Amino acid sequence: MASLSLSARRRRRSDEIQALLDAYRGSGLTQAAFAARHQIPIATFTYWLRNERIKKHGSPDRLVPVKLRLADAHPTTSAWVEVALRGGRALRIPADVFVERLEDIIRAIEGAC
Repeated sequence: MASLSLSARRRRRSDEIQALLDAYRGSGLTQAAFAARHQIPIATFTYWLRNERIKKHGSPDRLVPVKLRLADAHPTTSAWVEVALRGGRALRIPADVFVERLEDIIRAIEGAC
């Protein structure tokens, strides 16, 4: 089998990229270690992984519409909504926050991490 190590400056065909991604999954290495071993800039490698994930599962930036129901909220008690984010993080916000503002907040948080 031919070596999967390729020049860091060379443009790779889609079948070469897929072969590298498949090899990474079977390697047991971290992304950084695999990329270094194969002389691939880590930013390029994570870009390939993200593009593959988007092709399979759709855009990760897509917000899912939900309906909120304020159950048994006492009139003097503020209602809160908790939004589960990637990586096990959560965002707790007042239930009356404007949806447009919430979208901006989530995109800012997810883009910074």
